[in-house]
Parts: sequence; C-alpha cells; structure tokens
Amino acid sequence: MEPIRIAVEGASDVAVVRRALESRSLTVAERGIFVMGGKPKLDPKIRSYNQAAALAPWLVLRDGDNDHGGCPVALRESKLPRTDQHPAFCFRIAVRSVEAWLLADHDTFASHFSVVKTRIPRAPEESADPKRALIDLCRSSSRSDVRRALVPTQRSGSRVGPEYVSWISEYARDSWRPDVAAENAPSLRGMLTALDKLIATGTWR
Repeated sequence: MEPIRIAVEGASDVAVVRRALESRSLTVAERGIFVMGGKPKLDPKIRSYNQAAALAPWLVLRDGDNDHGGCPVALRESKLPRTDQHPAFCFRIAVRSVEAWLLADHDTFASHFSVVKTRIPRAPEESADPKRALIDLCRSSSRSDVRRALVPTQRSGSRVGPEYVSWISEYARDSWRPDVAAENAPSLRGMLTALDKLIATGTWR
C-alpha cells in the first residue's frame, strides 16, 4: 500500500495517526505530514487535500470539540460533504478530541503516566473536555516528572505543561494500543474500520 499523506491540527496528533496506521501495517509519507497549528488553519485546506487525493491517499484528522453542537456527522458534512469526497480521501473527526482516544486505553495510560486507573473516564468521548481530563489526571500522578512535564503552572497561561507534546507523542508511539482504545472510543473505532476498508478495497468509501 502506498504511504499515506496526513494533515492534523497539532504535533502530538502525528504520533497518534502514525500509530493507528502502523496497527494496520500502513505507513505515513515522510514528506506528506502537515501539522496545521489548529482548526482555523486546517479547515480551509480540507478541500484542497481532498483534491490532492487524486494523486495519493490522504487522511485528515480533526478534533470535534463541541463544534456543531458536538455532532461529528454535521461537522464533517459542513467541511466536506460525503458526496464531494474523493475515494482516496479520508476525513475523520475525533470525538471530542484525540486525547479521548489516548485515555481510552485505560491500562497503558495509567501505567505510562502513573495515575490511578479507576480515575480514568470509562467513556472518555463523553467527557466535555478530554484534554482537561488528561491534564487533571496527570496532576494527580505519583511521579513528579509527569506533573512537571504535563501540568501547566498558574503563571504560564497555557492549558498544558511545557513538555506536553513530547510526552504525549512518546506515549502514543510506545505504549498506546489503538485496537484496545477503540473499544472505549467509537470515533477511533470508525477510523480503524476505514483503514481496514482501505486495505481490503483500495478506497476509504
């Protein structure tokens, strides 16, 4: 299978997508990784990436957050209706964010970040703010290096700690199990199903 071009909101999303693809023995095109720096920069490019799928397969991952009332179907249709989607283009919405997918592998998250497993949301996609839930869990970590790396100081004005991207990327790359997480994250399960269809039929649709 030809390497896949990807576009995501943030740097840590790359590791998540790469790991999901690796779980299906698929690879990312090394010169085809586009980190857009947020939804306002990603959204205007979606139709261009859809057109580029005429030349190579593409996957775009966007956080759903609470856009369109939290309805991923309505959000997806507003950005690129299915009738306009190229067969080699895949546009997926993480409900509500990629952090929900990472939390959904309860055992490895608890072990990697030294947090109490029973405090992890059982259905993280139902959390109003999975990123905040993740940070709050790390705030309770028994390891000081986890707290320093991922929890922001009051003076920083940031939502995340100074080493958030590197730690989350490491977790996604080395510990996170997409198929296990998919049992607790339906939108992730939908993306893995799309990958299986690509392998079986050569098309995302």
